[in-house]
Amino acid sequence: MSKRNVVRVAVAGAVMAASALTMTTTASAGSNGCVFITFDGSGRPVTQHQSGCVTGTYHMDMFYPGVHDTDGPYTWRAGDVRRKTWERYPARGTKVCAQVWRHNSDGSFTSGGLPCETR
Repeated sequence: MSKRNVVRVAVAGAVMAASALTMTTTASAGSNGCVFITFDGSGRPVTQHQSGCVTGTYHMDMFYPGVHDTDGPYTWRAGDVRRKTWERYPARGTKVCAQVWRHNSDGSFTSGGLPCETR
C-alpha cells in the first residue's frame, strides 16, 4: 500500500470515529430536540415534551429491547411542558429511548427528537 493510501485510510478512519463519538454523545444525553428522558426514584421512565417544537398534534413513543409503548395523540402548544411517567420498570443498565412525533396535515409524521438514557 502506498504512503498516500495509508494516509487516506487513516483520515477516513478518524472521520468515522469522530462521527460515531458525536452520535453516541447526542443519543445518550437524555435530551434531544424537544424531548427529555429520565427515570423516577422507582426506575420508571419519565419523558417530557418541552420547548423546541412548533404547536401541533403529537404522540410520543418510549422503547427499549422487547418493549415499545406509545401514548395517544395530544395537542401541544409552544411553551407548554408535558410530562409522562411510563408504567414500565426496565432493568438497570437498559438503554431506554423516547421519540416524539408531530402529526403532519398530510397524515405523515415528523420526529421532534430521539434521546436515549441508560437506567
